[in-house]
Amino acid sequence: MDCFWLTYIRRFIMAKVVIINKTPHKVTLVTESGNIDFPPDAEPARVSVTDREVDSLQLGEVSGSIVKASYGDVTGLPEPNDSPDIKIFYLVSRFVQAALPERSDLLVPTKLVRDELGNVVGCKAFERL
Repeated sequence: MDCFWLTYIRRFIMAKVVIINKTPHKVTLVTESGNIDFPPDAEPARVSVTDREVDSLQLGEVSGSIVKASYGDVTGLPEPNDSPDIKIFYLVSRFVQAALPERSDLLVPTKLVRDELGNVVGCKAFERL
């Protein structure tokens, strides 16, 4: 097998692919051949979100709002890597990915794996827009 693993504190490289976890949580990719942990980066990617009320609803004596989210600036995320020698992906929250739909280097954990108490313990795949 010509793949090699080189582990940095916050980066994993496998055959010229780097995945950097820019969430504030450890992400575990669960596969049939084993699990891979991606520890959180020291500076997670964040996005500002502004909600604007677009409607309201009345449920008996309780009233609530329906809002539309607008995404603002993203911080803590490097510019995309254009190197032909290595592909860098960033694990981010769904909010960060939604704020930057044009970026194909952003991945979100999906197909979540839960323990017997319902807590998320990993994911089986990464989603890209």
